[in-house]
Amino acid sequence: MKKLLQYLPLLFIGFLNAQEEVVHSVYFEFDKFALNDAQAKDVVEFIKKTDSTRIESIQIFGYTDDIGKEAYNFKLSTKRAAAIQNKFIESGIKSKIIVTIEGKGRILIDDDIVENLPEKRSKNRRVDVVLNLKPLPKIEIPVKFP
Repeated sequence: MKKLLQYLPLLFIGFLNAQEEVVHSVYFEFDKFALNDAQAKDVVEFIKKTDSTRIESIQIFGYTDDIGKEAYNFKLSTKRAAAIQNKFIESGIKSKIIVTIEGKGRILIDDDIVENLPEKRSKNRRVDVVLNLKPLPKIEIPVKFP
């Protein structure tokens, strides 16, 4: 027990220095992977409004709804993720910080449980852009005692 208490502060400090993640989702029309102008502008602005010195890496994950064959949906989700990656590179975002571009395929839905099935499916036609941010630097303010 005593040894456990010795390591407890280290665990707490580890949580304080943990990397921050920010997720932005881009939603697509049924069976589409091309970005329209509004989507492209929105996702690029999301990256550009973030403090670039804090961006450690970018991960891009594509998804589809549960309609269609598994192989087709996997290919479509990969094309969606690639469309986001291409827009980033075209906009001047360095490709070396984009560490993951992955199509995950379809997200299955239990038809019996979901109340608004069309809306739920539309939320699954997306790409999640995950920014992994470095922790904010600690600022030490010197305190002078009289």
